[in-house]
Amino acid sequence: MMKTIHTLIISALAFVGVLFVLSSLSIGGFTAKLVLSGSMEPTIPTGSVAFLLPRTEYAAGDVITFKTDAAAQHPTTHRIVLQNDDGSFVTRGDANDTDDFVTVSPQHIFGKVLFAIPYLGYLLDFAKQPLGFFLLVGIPVAYIVLDELAKIVAIIRRHREEKKNKETV
Repeated sequence: MMKTIHTLIISALAFVGVLFVLSSLSIGGFTAKLVLSGSMEPTIPTGSVAFLLPRTEYAAGDVITFKTDAAAQHPTTHRIVLQNDDGSFVTRGDANDTDDFVTVSPQHIFGKVLFAIPYLGYLLDFAKQPLGFFLLVGIPVAYIVLDELAKIVAIIRRHREEKKNKETV
């Protein structure tokens, strides 16, 4: 039973760690971004993690994640509606009635959304908060460290007991 719990904790910790890395770094261009609004529902629900890959070309119908300007705190994930003559793109969220006001230039696109995992973003966003980090990372790490220390102490005790038994024989 304890091995199963131990394995589940390590697996969950590894999963959260992989999500942290993917949302913070670009590995081979492959990245993950949180979808924080409902503008792409029902295609991509609020709280999803969108997995993206940069492309050299984009076309109408592609769902992309982009940043409209340096001041924007979070990237936007919307569908390309039209490509302008200057190479920029007109985008719109699937749940929106109108196109976005600002066009998107290709250099501001993080990538095309390959797939999204619904609601996983809530977990990742929670894990980035101090309490979430403590609960999802700190406690499992402390459990693993304490479990390993207990194993080391047990080995040392067993070794001392064996040594003591050899000396008395």
